[in-house]
Formats: sequence, C-alpha cells, structure tokens
Amino acid sequence: MISALVKMLEAGGPSGLFRIGEETDSARILAAAANRGWPACHLRGDEIGDKATFLAQMATACGFPDYFGKNWDAFEEMLVDPSWRPAPGLLLLYDNPVTLARRDPAAWRTLYTILSQVTSAQHADAPLLVLFRKARRLVPDAVWL
Repeated sequence: MISALVKMLEAGGPSGLFRIGEETDSARILAAAANRGWPACHLRGDEIGDKATFLAQMATACGFPDYFGKNWDAFEEMLVDPSWRPAPGLLLLYDNPVTLARRDPAAWRTLYTILSQVTSAQHADAPLLVLFRKARRLVPDAVWL
C-alpha cells in the first residue's frame, strides 16, 4: 500500500477516494506525504460526531488559515484552492468515519458528496488524495489502495 501511495504522491495525483486496510501504519502514510512535500491531515473519526467538530478538527489537522469560514462551502474552497498551502497536493487520512455517519448522517452525506465531487473534478493545481481507514461500507466509490 505504501509503495502505491508513494507513486501517486510522486506523480502528483490523481485526486481520488481510497480505502486502506486497518493495519496500515498512519505514521508511515503521513511521513510518505511529508517527504514529498504534501501536507497531510489525519482525522481521528472516533472524536468526530457532528459537522462542527469535523470542521474544527479538519481546520486544525490541515492548518487551514484563520479566514476559514467553518461551513461546508468554505471547506470545499480549502480543498480546491491551493493558495493557502503552497504544496503539490493535499492528503487526507480519515480514520473511522463511521462515528460521524452514525451520529450525524446528514453531515456525513454532505461531507462525502463534497469529497466525491472535489476528487472527481480532478483539480490539476490542487490534487486531493483521501484515504479512509475503518470505513466499513460507507465509501462505496473508494478504490482499495
């Protein structure tokens, strides 16, 4: 899995939604991204049960700028506009999104829709790699990496 991820990072994408096995070491994933100049955001889904918590955790994990509006539109803008992060792309590692899906299904649906749209639009100037771990059946479009 790590070697496939490294190839994707070095190639500059493409954007996409991916599933990874539970045994995959998050430290190795984050290091692989950092070593190639990609900012990497690690979300611990056990701690995320609603929209506000998700957006706050995302802002902290990714280092969103102070002007981040803490709403879905602002979140999407952070994903597609690379001006706040001079880097080749952005990697999001989301562990256990099941917590959000169970506690706030509307927020999960909105989040998944945004991630699906952003990654399928293939923003060449801001590729986004989303890795889901412990996602069960929540991410049917995600390819196993």
